[in-house]
Amino acid sequence: MRQDTDLSTVPIIVCKDVEKDVIVSLLSQIGWRSHIQSVVSETDLVNWYEKALRGQYSELLADKLLYVLLKKLQKSSPPSITHQILLKCVNMKM
Repeated sequence: MRQDTDLSTVPIIVCKDVEKDVIVSLLSQIGWRSHIQSVVSETDLVNWYEKALRGQYSELLADKLLYVLLKKLQKSSPPSITHQILLKCVNMKM
């Protein structure tokens, strides 16, 4: 990946755990691996959110993470879905 690439525009693939190795292999075989920032499994996401919302650094990360997620969701989702997800996040924090 080029050094001057804006990472906010580089795709990230989120997949099921069993699919991750196959996806990475296929991307490498067709020469597209450098066009993808990362391939992230569901387990990776669960672990990261658990750490951010309940872990050692939750005081530093939780509010920022929820804010960034909400802003991204507001841009890409209908308001009703954004509201449902926000409520779930708030309930997870409590």
